[in-house]
Amino acid sequence: QMISDALPGKEEYLNSEKFQICHYDWTKENKLTTLITKINAIRHENEALQQTNNIEFCNIENDKLIAFYKWNNDKTNQLLIVISLEPYYAQQGMIQLPLYEMGIENGHHFQVHDLVTGSSYNWIDEWNFVELHPTLPFHIFKIK
Repeated sequence: QMISDALPGKEEYLNSEKFQICHYDWTKENKLTTLITKINAIRHENEALQQTNNIEFCNIENDKLIAFYKWNNDKTNQLLIVISLEPYYAQQGMIQLPLYEMGIENGHHFQVHDLVTGSSYNWIDEWNFVELHPTLPFHIFKIK
């Protein structure tokens, strides 16, 4: 019998979360709680993530990736968020940044710093390469 089989004579499924009560230790630290804590700290430290306006989606040459540029009102806090929509396989692609809106002249070098991993990359021009893996399916880049 498969775990997802329905119970005989009923519509409910065996071990369905709808009918299963689980108790979790919410104080126990694990990979997920560590990551959520980090993301919340990033959100609190970056004014651009504390408002719903000032967002522009970026062109990206991979349908399984989504990217957007986010900034605060005076553009002193600019972020680029890239997210993989593919949970099982690594995804990569070229992303087109709105350099004019970012206040960066085409042909000038600029740095993006991943606020989650601490890695930094030097980019130039409007098209740049990104790669994401299922173990960490997003980047939160601060643009410097």
